[in-house]
Amino acid sequence: MRLTHDLVIQCSSCGSVHIVDRDGLDQRSFQEEHQMGLEVTHELYGDLECSGCGAPMRFSLVLSEYPAGAYNYHTHVSDGCEFVFDPSVELVFQDLDWLSMAAEDEVKSSIDETMETIEAARSGSRAFDEMTPREFEVFVAEVFRRSGYNVQLTPQTRDGGADIIVSHSVGGVPYVLLVECKRYEENRPVSVAIVREAYGVMEDSGANKCAIVTTSRYSPDAKAFAERHAHRIQLMGIRDLVLMADEWRDRD
Repeated sequence: MRLTHDLVIQCSSCGSVHIVDRDGLDQRSFQEEHQMGLEVTHELYGDLECSGCGAPMRFSLVLSEYPAGAYNYHTHVSDGCEFVFDPSVELVFQDLDWLSMAAEDEVKSSIDETMETIEAARSGSRAFDEMTPREFEVFVAEVFRRSGYNVQLTPQTRDGGADIIVSHSVGGVPYVLLVECKRYEENRPVSVAIVREAYGVMEDSGANKCAIVTTSRYSPDAKAFAERHAHRIQLMGIRDLVLMADEWRDRD
């Protein structure tokens, strides 16, 4: 996360206007673990003496990513000066840089197998029967990643109700999708309780939408609940993953 432009501040004492180079600001960052992963807080700060009257001017900005890689908020304060224009920020994505190292290794190890699995699924094979639930999560994360999204595969032991956090930008506005994966046998449908739980986690975390991806099917009650909240919940199956793969394969 970074500032989009240099800062423009005005001295409160004499009204002189100053331009502050965004790259010259002091900076420190903090990380804190929450339910949906890391919150990364960046503090940018600076102080200077007004060239017009010599008065001291101090200012600081706080930029927050939560979950890491998704815009949360930004704010600013000043002493002895005012911001002529409100600072604006942008996210800078670097693909897999905000995955945990273990999760990143898992995703990378699956890349060569992704197309083979997709092709098997396309032919109707139960290509996922031999996968562990974690292997299925890794596979789904790779499909989203290849489709152009930023992905965070959450730790197995503490996923906070979401296996994958997907982030991208819509018209410059960050968008966060929580994905829950269910590697179920064909005769075991995903219940409405699972869908309700995913919805609750989404609401609690402030994400934009949630999706459930399963190798099985959904119960009638689960479908009915999702239909009532169609703008916030997406139920996905293997066919949806195949269609996503077709799109990025055509681009490649």
